[in-house]
Amino acid sequence: MQLLGAMAPPGGGRNAFSQRVSACFSVVNMTQPNDAQLRRIFSTLINSKLADFSDEVRPLGDPMVVASVEVYRAVCRELLPTPSKSHYLFNTRDLAKMV
Repeated sequence: MQLLGAMAPPGGGRNAFSQRVSACFSVVNMTQPNDAQLRRIFSTLINSKLADFSDEVRPLGDPMVVASVEVYRAVCRELLPTPSKSHYLFNTRDLAKMV
């Protein structure tokens, strides 16, 4: 049997994870991608989608991605989770929904 789990750091309604339980798992830590990495990932995706559009629309991919990353970072910075608003959790999946 294989079991895979994911978790975020404690805070905003999330509790700390027991070291006793985490000793039973292999722990892998992935850091949040920086803005340049996010722009490259989402620019590649959106520009491939816009390749079939006219010459007027194609150059709009990169500015759209830059604006989306800026909005995502602002939302993550301003709308922090609290115990009463624990649903304020934003990740790159939310950025992918915008792009």
